[in-house]
Amino acid sequence: MSAPAPVARGRTLRAPETGKTWASHCDGAAVRITQATGKPRQKDFPDPAAASAWAEKEEWSRLKKGMVLVAPDAAPGQPLLHRFVGGAYTGAMALCDFGGRLLCNRHEDSGEQLLAVDSEGAIDVLLEQFRDRLIWSAAEVPELGRILMRADHQVLALVPATGAMAELSPNLMPSFMSVAGTRVAWFDGTAVVVEDLATGQRLMRQPATPQLYLGHTTQMEGALSPDGRTLAFCAEAGEVRLFDVGTGAERPPWRGGFAMVRQLRFALGGQRLLMLEQYGRNTLHAFDLQSGAEPAGWPDLGELARADLAVDASGQQVVVTKGNRGTLYDAATMAPRLEFRIEHVVRRCVAAWIGPDRLSIRTDYGCASLYAIR
Repeated sequence: MSAPAPVARGRTLRAPETGKTWASHCDGAAVRITQATGKPRQKDFPDPAAASAWAEKEEWSRLKKGMVLVAPDAAPGQPLLHRFVGGAYTGAMALCDFGGRLLCNRHEDSGEQLLAVDSEGAIDVLLEQFRDRLIWSAAEVPELGRILMRADHQVLALVPATGAMAELSPNLMPSFMSVAGTRVAWFDGTAVVVEDLATGQRLMRQPATPQLYLGHTTQMEGALSPDGRTLAFCAEAGEVRLFDVGTGAERPPWRGGFAMVRQLRFALGGQRLLMLEQYGRNTLHAFDLQSGAEPAGWPDLGELARADLAVDASGQQVVVTKGNRGTLYDAATMAPRLEFRIEHVVRRCVAAWIGPDRLSIRTDYGCASLYAIR
């Protein structure tokens, strides 16, 4: 397993408007600063950790002023891009791949915005002044030229080319949204629904009654397999139900000692279901659809409260982020392949794959980043 180098750290930021640069290089317990104007200077610290922390703080102050980190040759686990997008932290952090760009939301006093950030840090505002709503998740449907988003508890379809918006579901809690190709699943208040947006056909509607877990939190989370043929959802702690979308037939459910389900994601071509638990053990569980059981040798990843889970398009790579740490796993064996540090985060971040070798990260500090994975 690869891990980030503990001592060496070098960053060069650039101001897009002026081209001016600012660079820091950590060499053990010393930090060397180079700017477009003035002589290089060096600052010494008691230890390498203090030196790195100071350099990161100085970097952050410049990112907030509009400078951008662009490092196309970054090693695995290192940032390719840092871009401060700002906005107030609300807890809602949508993030997805948008044609190779990073798509995320930003909350301003005038309302929510959707931003597309490219690999050079350029920002394109796709939606602005979306009032009285928080955008919790988003997904591109490139075949139809649409962006689907879950705003509060409603699934909406945005055509970024025209700004047209369509309501797909009622604004009723609880809710989830899962997208596979042109198929999308959501909860409409009384049932879990799957529709094909290309044909306008409703493929299935399965009645469900969400549990009020411990009397305070409503349970509803779901996921479509990558081919859109299998639906998994949890409406009651300890049970995930599985359905064939084409026939509506129910498959053997996943039952276990887990508490609420916070995230469901398919991996390995839809043959494995991953689940981040909320409350209970707060850890990552897995279910093999062929054997109907937990995969043999499944590791205990420990407590993962406020963690996020991202599976790449191939279903072969899994990333789990928690706080300022990220770990890449082989989806088949769950062997860790890369550990990396996530920068400019307070307590929480979300992750989404951009192709097979880049990971986008949105932090609660207002930073949008890309990290090299291989």
